[in-house]
Amino acid sequence: MKQSSALSPMRTNSWSSLRLRRAGVFLPILALGCVLGLTSGCSVVSEKKTASFDSHYPAPLQEKPPASPQAAKALEVALKQRGVDYRPGGDNPDQGFDCSGLVNFSYLAAGVQLPRDSRSMYSVTTRVTTSDLRPGDLVFFRQRSSRISHVGLYVGSGQFVHAPSAGKDVEITSLSDAYWKKRYAGAGRV
Repeated sequence: MKQSSALSPMRTNSWSSLRLRRAGVFLPILALGCVLGLTSGCSVVSEKKTASFDSHYPAPLQEKPPASPQAAKALEVALKQRGVDYRPGGDNPDQGFDCSGLVNFSYLAAGVQLPRDSRSMYSVTTRVTTSDLRPGDLVFFRQRSSRISHVGLYVGSGQFVHAPSAGKDVEITSLSDAYWKKRYAGAGRV
């Protein structure tokens, strides 16, 4: 009996040691399995949540289309002028553009003749509310006084393309930019 009682602790120690060695291999595999199971389950759950989320809410608002084919063409032409230098009195891409020169050039390419200066453009266009702006509409600003002194073409998503000022190029700017928001005078449709 002494032998069996002496062997019993050894077997217990050996058995425990074997269990610990197996656990050392088993636990990382178990952990990896859990991680893989959880991550694959997350993607399935998120897909289901997304699907049910989309079915309860309307689709995002779509941008309004241009008011006319001429407006679409003028905007396309204006966007191609991005990067052209600003030049006072400029009205073509070889020499550069000022704000009304860019608008005039773009609409002329679309077959529409507009006056050369921003104040005159303002007077010949139909007023449009900001909420009804469409790509290709003209946006007007008062920079130095109460008179209209700047114009650009509305791009969509609250942005417009214009020839800003000396030292800058034709660019796209946000109507919500603090400088332009403060000077916004209204919009017109050709």
